[in-house]
Amino acid sequence: MAAATAAPIPAPATNPTGGQPAPTSSLPLDIDPGVAQTPIPAAPQSPAPQIPASTTTAPPPPPYRGGPTTGQAPAPSTLTAGIDPSAAGRRLLVETDGALARQQLHQIASQPQSSSSQRPADAGPRWMFELPFATAHGSSVAQFEISRDGAGGSATAEGQPVWRARFSIDLEPMGPVHVQVTLTGARAGVALWAERPATASQLRASQAALAQDLEGANFAPAISVQVGAPPRAAVPAGRFLDQAS
Repeated sequence: MAAATAAPIPAPATNPTGGQPAPTSSLPLDIDPGVAQTPIPAAPQSPAPQIPASTTTAPPPPPYRGGPTTGQAPAPSTLTAGIDPSAAGRRLLVETDGALARQQLHQIASQPQSSSSQRPADAGPRWMFELPFATAHGSSVAQFEISRDGAGGSATAEGQPVWRARFSIDLEPMGPVHVQVTLTGARAGVALWAERPATASQLRASQAALAQDLEGANFAPAISVQVGAPPRAAVPAGRFLDQAS
């Protein structure tokens, strides 16, 4: 049997200048080591798109019969002068659909309810609606409710109906203000709530002038000004449940 011969081991490469082994590189042969050691700068990141302020504002709560009124603060227009016409049209369609849907909710909230547990004072006619108006800071929306107590409810002993009008506004620098006016014959009750103490102080300063105007219209006024918001009744379970589906 022939003896196996060992393969010769190649000698390590020597450095031409000092006789030591030359360093090896694990980089591909087509990459220059000097260039590969240079750090590659990170790609610049574009800033996040800015969302218009009006789209980040919490939407108002849905209206319901006997619920609180809420004013919407002024919001600037989100349609700029250089906006694409197709984008403007799509935005207007979305906003129009939302306005029509909210109008339908107000109509539903104005309908009488056939509930045996309903209070007689809540069984009378009721009209809920919103009115937009322009301000220096943009378009604002005030919410209104006009109602009359039903027969046998809280009508007076003379049989006179009790009319109520409520509305809420949110304007600068006053902030949110809520008003309830009650008319019973020649008696006029006005209750005002201001969520900012400074606004409540200004309303109290004008309380005498308001009483004088009501007296000039042959009403017996009773005016009150409070800090905060009107008391809100707890929403019963199932108030916003879609029972038709």
